[in-house]
This record gives sequence, structure tokens and C-alpha cells, in this order.
Amino acid sequence: MRVAVKLSSAFGLLVLLLVVVIAYEVRTTQRAVSTAHELSGLSARLELDAARQLDALERLEETASKFQVTRDAGYREAFARAAAEFGQAVAATPPRRLTDREALELARLRRLWSEFPDSAARFEDAVVRGDRDRAADELRGVLDAVAALRAQSRKLGDASRAAIRRRLDLAAAAAREAERVSFGIAAAAVVLSVVVAAWIIRSILRALRRLQQATHRAAEGDFGFRLEGGGRDEFGRLARDFNGMMAKLGELDGMKRDFLSKVSHDLKTPLASMQETSRILLDGLAGELTPKQRRLLELNLQSGNRLSGMIAKILDLSAMEAGAVEHEMLRQDLLALVRHAAEAAAPALAESRLEIVTALPDAPVMVECDAERILRVLDNLIENAIKFSPDGGVIRIDVDLVGNRPDGFPPERWKDVAPRGLGGSRVAVVSVSDCGPGVPPADRERIFERFYQSPGARKARSRGVGLGLAICREIVDAHGGAIWVRDAPGGGGCFQFALPGASLEIAEASPSIAEASR
Repeated sequence: MRVAVKLSSAFGLLVLLLVVVIAYEVRTTQRAVSTAHELSGLSARLELDAARQLDALERLEETASKFQVTRDAGYREAFARAAAEFGQAVAATPPRRLTDREALELARLRRLWSEFPDSAARFEDAVVRGDRDRAADELRGVLDAVAALRAQSRKLGDASRAAIRRRLDLAAAAAREAERVSFGIAAAAVVLSVVVAAWIIRSILRALRRLQQATHRAAEGDFGFRLEGGGRDEFGRLARDFNGMMAKLGELDGMKRDFLSKVSHDLKTPLASMQETSRILLDGLAGELTPKQRRLLELNLQSGNRLSGMIAKILDLSAMEAGAVEHEMLRQDLLALVRHAAEAAAPALAESRLEIVTALPDAPVMVECDAERILRVLDNLIENAIKFSPDGGVIRIDVDLVGNRPDGFPPERWKDVAPRGLGGSRVAVVSVSDCGPGVPPADRERIFERFYQSPGARKARSRGVGLGLAICREIVDAHGGAIWVRDAPGGGGCFQFALPGASLEIAEASPSIAEASR
């Protein structure tokens, strides 16, 4: 599913839930308002009808008593009007559907009222005939009937009010239920929105993490890494495009390596011939040379040696990356290798008027390594220090045995290098410090990449091709160690590399320096 479809579906679902909640709330509110309005009107009408009925009954009592005493025709008409008003109220159709109790009380009231006209007719006849005793007896019967009607009217009113209260209670209960339902729907909407958002964010972040890992691998030069590109969304298309790009970059990188290795190999033979020719001329086999000619040939031979070293670095790095280099891992004295590298650098140090100082432990430091390759690392680091140190400066080499992670050591690599506490094994750290400008923090990782040269390296006295440190990293990684750079305590740069499994012991079994550098 495409990311846009996921987002649209999620937001559409949330909007739909919001619309449902709002519609339900509006409908419930309308029903509550309508019920309240209806019950308010009914309550007012019932109260008015009850008041009219009671007023009619009171007038019936009053006019009956006055008519019995005075036998006045006006009171007789008033009595008849009051009876008619009460009869109309009783016979009127109820304004709503009655409850069972209301229907029962209304039926009783109508039954009592149906008996009243006969009692009223007998009363009027007795009064008109002037039979006082009979009229008094009939008046008591009318008054008793009126009292019964009044009591029954009140019972009907009580039943109606109870029905209204019940409907109000039901409306209130419905409102409360609607409130609970609304809160439930809102909570469900919130939970659903969180779940949907988490699902979308997780799917996006998972794809972004894979893409980040892939770009990091590509930045490190690993063009064989591939993303899973089976999806049909934007990330799936991006993964397929990225895999195609990585495939093309891998082909280009392979072509570049093949080109460099082949060209470098093809350059070795003519370059060796040129160097040999310069040596023959310098030996005077072709005749005597003037001082100026000799100086030019010496410069030419030095340039040839530099070019030969560059070609050797390219070939070595190509062989290492192709896995064609086998390391001869033997127990070696690391201090002897350091001393040999410092002695080998003496001519270059003298030419640049530099001094080299070593701070080494008293006892031999034994490590399992390929002596020739570790010498290559030391030579490259010393050569690098000579490039960046000003004339008259000091280059310092330190060797330490540590049990804890040194400053600047990559934390993610320490778990692989850290000593395991078996047989006193520790980590040997070799430091090569110069008194140059140092390495900016932004370049401390990139300088170990192939062909990368920091701005300071471009101003060095003898500019290389940017392969020396890359070769050092390849060699140290192959030994299970790590290499890094930090600021030297007295200024300048300090290149350090660590080799695991080091120990202090007598180096009787270690090979000689000649054998190590062979």
C-alpha cells in the first residue's frame, strides 16, 4: 500500500469517526431538547387542566349550596355551566399516550362522572319542587360525588406527574448513556488514531532505517548491499531504484579498481627501467656527470621512488580489498617492530631535520600479528607524520598496554578488542604523534577512506594519493584491531592503532627484525 494511501485512509477513518461522534451528539442533544420541551408543555397543560377541573368542582359545590338555599335560577345555570366544563375536561382526548396507571385513573374518573348527572338531576328536581328535606339529602349526595371526583382528579394528576417524571428520568438516563457512548467512541477514536499513527510511523521509520543503513554502507564503499524492494509503495520503488544505483556503482567501482590495478601493474615495468637507468647513470657507467646532472638524476630517481611507492600502495590496497592477501600471524615483539620502523625512517627524518622519540615498555610486548604488515602500518604513519611536521620538529612513538578503552577508541569496536581476562592478555596501543596542524574533527573518519585527502594534506611537503591511511585501516582491521586519530597532547595529530591479545613476556621466540621485515 502506498504511503499516501495509508495516510489518506488513516485520516479519512479518523474524520469518519469524528463525524459519527458529532452526529450522534447532535441527534442525542436534539432528542433531549425535544423531549424536555414536550414534557414542559405537557406539564403546563396538565397543571392547567387540573386547575380548571378543581375550579369547576369548587363552583359545583358553591353553586349547589347556594341553589339549594335560594332556589335562584342564576345559581342553577352556574351549576349547570360548571358541570358542563368539568364534563368537557373529563371527556377530552388525552394529549399523549397514557400510561397504564393514568388510563386506569382516567377510567375511574369518567365512571364517577358518568354517575354524577343522575345525582345532579335528582338534586335539581328536589330543589325545584321545594322539598327541603329531600333537597338537603340530594345536596349531600352531590357534595359527596364532587368530593369523590376531586379526589379522583388529584389521583389522575399524580399519575400524570409520575409519568412525566418517569419520562424525564428516561430522558436523563438516555442523555447519560449518550454521554458514555460518546466518551467511548472518542476513546476508541483516540486509541485507533494512536494505533494507526504508530503503524504508519513504524512502517515509515523501518523503511527509513533500512535506507539509512544502505546509504551508510554505500558511503563506506560497500556496493554489494541491497534493500528489500518487494513493496509497491514509494519506499518499494525507492528501494528498487537504490538497488539499481548500487549495482551500477558496484560495476563502476569494480571497473575503477580493475583499471587502477592494471594500469599500476603495467606502469611498474617501465618505471623500474627508468629507475634502473637513473641508477646506472648515477654510478657513472655511462660516463662522468657534472654536479648539476647528478643532482637532476637524483631528483628524478627520488620522484621515481615516490611514484613506485604510490603504485605499490594501489596494488596492495587492490589485493587487500580483493581478499588476495594472506596474513602470516605469528607471535611477534611489537617493540622490535617499532624500533625497526624508526630506524628505517632515519634518512627521511634527517632530510627534514626531524627527531623521533620513542617511549616503550621495558619488557617486550608480544602480539600475534603479521610482522611485515604491521611494519607497513608503522612506516605509513611515520611517513604521514614526517609530511605534516615542520622542520626541526619532534615525532613521538608510544607503546602502551591497556585494559580499558583508550580515549578516542571507537566504542562500537571495543567489545571485539577488549581483553577477556585470560592469561593476562591485554590490548597494545601504538601512538604516532606529530607536531603538525592536526586533523579537524570533521575529517577524522574520512581520512581513512581511499583517495581522500584533507585540506591540510593538500598543503603537505610531499603530497600522496590518499591511500596510506586506507591501507593502515585494512591491515589493522584484518588483525582484529582498530585505528583512529585524535589531538596530540602537545598539539598536532596523534594516530593510534590497537592490537588485541598483547602481553608482556620474554621475546625469545620472536623472529629477528631481519626476518620480520623480509
